[in-house]
Amino acid sequence: MGQLSNFTFAFCGAVALSGAAYAQQFSGAATLGYSHSSISNGGGDVNSWTLDAVGDLAFSNNMTLGMVGSFANIDPDGAGDLDAMDLGLDLRYQFTNGARLGAYVDYASLNPSPGGSIDLTSYGVMGGYEADRFNIDLHVGVTDTSPTIAPGLDWVDFGLNVGYDVSDNTRLAGHYIVSNLSVGGGDVNLTSFGIAADHHFGQGWSAYGGLSWFDIDVVNIEMVSASVGVGYDMSQVVNVPVQLSLELARNTVNASGGGFATDMDTIRVGVTMPLGQNTRAIPQNSAAAKIMRPRHNAASTALSMAF
Repeated sequence: MGQLSNFTFAFCGAVALSGAAYAQQFSGAATLGYSHSSISNGGGDVNSWTLDAVGDLAFSNNMTLGMVGSFANIDPDGAGDLDAMDLGLDLRYQFTNGARLGAYVDYASLNPSPGGSIDLTSYGVMGGYEADRFNIDLHVGVTDTSPTIAPGLDWVDFGLNVGYDVSDNTRLAGHYIVSNLSVGGGDVNLTSFGIAADHHFGQGWSAYGGLSWFDIDVVNIEMVSASVGVGYDMSQVVNVPVQLSLELARNTVNASGGGFATDMDTIRVGVTMPLGQNTRAIPQNSAAAKIMRPRHNAASTALSMAF
């Protein structure tokens, strides 16, 4: 793990510094969002304020620096607030034949109030291929926890992310991520799988949706999520590059070992501003956006889609 950590941070730092003088263009989006969730079986309501942003900074030396950030204040009825933060960087080199190699660093923090924070730091290497309308990326890495979940814990992440532009107005994408936690001769697998679509109808209207599944194998707990949303580009009527969005989502949690099941129905609204070269963007607070551009471990990916 130490060698992988040293390589990842050295690669990101060295190439980012050497490429800073070659900045060519930036594209991204930021979304300010609010969500209201109702939990079945007397679970109460949850209100959340979120800020999500993504960006890609391309350099003229075939390097691209990818950035993601997410901040959430989660306020459940009858309990203290939760503050969640998720930050990520990846650095990729694009070869002329379409292949690409890179490295990533992710940091996620969940801070209950009152109580101490739970932090996850993921880092590793990635490789993939990009054509005109198709891309595929693989990654392998490790995750460190603070505080330590268990002495001697080894957390290894494997992931696949695929995207396909059906047309200039329609994109499909999905991911499959497995996080293997090993300690004391035992193993636990956290698995995240999702597929999503985004379509622009024209005249400012768009629609998006996604399906995802998260599983913890040893304790037989799974979360199945479905969402659908609609967006409107306000630049069609006023000279403001802002998109408004509304999303409906349902998360169903099942614990087959204990016979427990509950649903969480969520309404999300968002205000999205395209950044840089982008003129339109999927709302970054949507489940579909998190499916299309997941985190590099299964736990952070599942949490990012929950609220």
